[in-house]
Amino acid sequence: MTAVGGLSLPHKAHFIAAVRRFTGRPLVVLCADETACRRMAADVQALSGEDVLNLPYRECMFHNVESASREWELARLRAFHELSMGHAGIVVTTPDALLLRTMPEETLKAHTLRLKVGEQHELRELSARLNAAGYLRCDRVEGVGQYALRGGILDVFSPAYDSPVRVDFFDDEIDAMGLFDPESQRRTENIQSADILPAGEVLCDAAPDGKDGLIAKIRKLADAASRRKKAPEALEKNLRADAERLQEQGSLPSIDRYLELIYPDKTAAFAYLPDNAVWFLDDAGRVKERAKGFAWQMEEDIRSLLEAGTLGPDQTDLAWEYDELCAKLAARSTVLLETFISAQLDPKPKSLLTVMCKQLPSYGGSLETAVQDVEHYRRDGYTIILLAATERRAQGLQNMIDGSSLDYALGTLPPAGVVTIAVGNLSGGMEYPGVKLAVITEGQILAESTRKKKEKRKKSNREQIQSWQDLSVGDLIVHDLHGIGRFVGIEKIKTDNGV
Repeated sequence: MTAVGGLSLPHKAHFIAAVRRFTGRPLVVLCADETACRRMAADVQALSGEDVLNLPYRECMFHNVESASREWELARLRAFHELSMGHAGIVVTTPDALLLRTMPEETLKAHTLRLKVGEQHELRELSARLNAAGYLRCDRVEGVGQYALRGGILDVFSPAYDSPVRVDFFDDEIDAMGLFDPESQRRTENIQSADILPAGEVLCDAAPDGKDGLIAKIRKLADAASRRKKAPEALEKNLRADAERLQEQGSLPSIDRYLELIYPDKTAAFAYLPDNAVWFLDDAGRVKERAKGFAWQMEEDIRSLLEAGTLGPDQTDLAWEYDELCAKLAARSTVLLETFISAQLDPKPKSLLTVMCKQLPSYGGSLETAVQDVEHYRRDGYTIILLAATERRAQGLQNMIDGSSLDYALGTLPPAGVVTIAVGNLSGGMEYPGVKLAVITEGQILAESTRKKKEKRKKSNREQIQSWQDLSVGDLIVHDLHGIGRFVGIEKIKTDNGV
């Protein structure tokens, strides 16, 4: 384990992209939050030229809320599939996303179906497999996790795609397949194969004894709760209601309550990551803080759910500990990417490396200052690269900087003393004094001037209201969904769990 210091965000991304290029090994970048993930992914993708896979965290669903958003869960399923197929070379994620308990890889593969044109499939068997994979049958497919069967046409919306798939059968043979628009129902693209992923991360039918076995275990927990003197009164009622709903409807919105029963082999998302991957921790202190915060929040939520009778004592093992992840990282190639190296780094590195580099500041909208810096670098024999967002903007910069040349793709490093303008985008500029390399981004020049122009625009009344505390009783307001109304105050509403 090595700690590398003196790095800002662009330098960290540059370091990661370089390791990917020279080793060819898969990489995992652990960031402190989703915002850091997005910034890191954008910079690494720009520097490496590869797509970067984001593995997000999802909130567990412990209440029977039918309309809850499943965006992050579906993104996780797509990421798991990419990882299991070995298609992800660079992954960015957060510690809570890695530590949350999830389906084992063999369960994902067992409930993933690949359809190909020309294959033979019995429609009744296909329908049963989709039901077991968490899909809901409906008359018309409108969202992910739904399927419809009409004669010899199967419509299914897999998390693997942004549009649903239409499968045309001739008897039992797949005659044609394509993606279609759920609004117009018109086909938009023909395809030869389709991956039908599980529609959920927690599948009732994936329990060791199937759905019937899960129902029997839930009823057994209800019987145990009825005999336990200190058990909350609502626990037995909730368990029996869940078992009844599973028996009648075959699904349960709050299925995360039974994650431990469905997947008794404790698996977390980091089990999907390759053993030969190089791990990067972006600011190890913040990563650890995020992991500890996640553990604390999970503990508090579980305590509240236990008191309310939403969870029982046999349903609380929902995540791994950060120390367990650190123990695994100790046996793998791991790099701590730090701005400043301190003595309190955790995990402890075996070696330290400091890189001589600088992050270039914003020019505050002053093109003149930027040109002066470029000329300074040129006189000192630097290799100078200017990055513009588009080819048109690159041409505009060339007209402003004398002696500059265009190289949109920038396949090789330009010679020293030459100003090269390329198409690209980084979160900031960077300088390496030791090798005399400077990279200046268009955003450094334009960001401040753009911000000032925005500040000159008069704010509307809507923008001036930042919080309900800005309102007084009787004020007229406009709601995004409900239209014009009058503010009468704030009232605390109880949910189905009494909170």
